[in-house]
Amino acid sequence: GDAEDGGGAPAATGAQDRSNNNHHAGGGGGGGGDAALLHGKSKMCVLYEPGAAETKGRGCNITECVPVPSSEHVAEIVGRQGCKIKALRAKTNTYIKTPVRGEEPVFIVTGRREDVETARREILAAADHFSMIRASRCKAGAGGGGAGAA
Repeated sequence: GDAEDGGGAPAATGAQDRSNNNHHAGGGGGGGGDAALLHGKSKMCVLYEPGAAETKGRGCNITECVPVPSSEHVAEIVGRQGCKIKALRAKTNTYIKTPVRGEEPVFIVTGRREDVETARREILAAADHFSMIRASRCKAGAGGGGAGAA
């Protein structure tokens, strides 16, 4: 006779489901904390220092404010269409927030401590360089000329 017992019937389900009712728990949260700190137009720039425990880790990021003398300096450091600041970000592996015209001329640099310090030196050197050029342009022949350029 016919020996079919309906072998394709699904066995007890429910056993499989147990593993994934947990997938929503934990995770998420965090993020956005630092960004909020930087939104206020603070007159005084505070150096953001992470806790000592974080500092020991390799990939630890710090954020530092780098003030420059004026918005002309900002324009000079950023370059046309941001070409100079983009190059500096890539070279130093940092995130550099450019100040907006009409606000304080302060760059905000985030990255690993060494990288932030490199970027900071570069920004300040560029600002100095621009100040020197501008001074020599304005006071042409007024006893200018730096004593022994380094």
